[in-house]
Amino acid sequence: KIAGLRNALNEAETKLVSSDATAVEMKELRSQLEEAQTGLVAAKEAKAQDDAEHAKAVAKMEDDLKSTGKKASDAIAEAEKEKKDASKCRIDLAVSESDRNEAMQQMTALKDSIKRMEESHKKKT
Repeated sequence: KIAGLRNALNEAETKLVSSDATAVEMKELRSQLEEAQTGLVAAKEAKAQDDAEHAKAVAKMEDDLKSTGKKASDAIAEAEKEKKDASKCRIDLAVSESDRNEAMQQMTALKDSIKRMEESHKKKT
């Protein structure tokens, strides 16, 4: 009977040690799970922050692109205006040159007329 009790006691002690080991292992697994969950939450927060920063960067690039496009469009419009102004200046210059040439011809004609009148007057006197 004592031997049976000893065997039962040994079995109970083995189960108890085994039960304690299982409890320790479960405690370790719970700790690892909590660490993993904490890491997952941190990773999600970091990803959300990265996504927000990326969205801001994309929005800034889009604004910069719009601004650059507007500047380019404005520069093209200004160049077209300057081209028209230059064309008008060339036309005005051509008209002025034509007017000058006409005035020179009239002046030459008047000089010739005066010369003829003087010569005619000399002949009469």
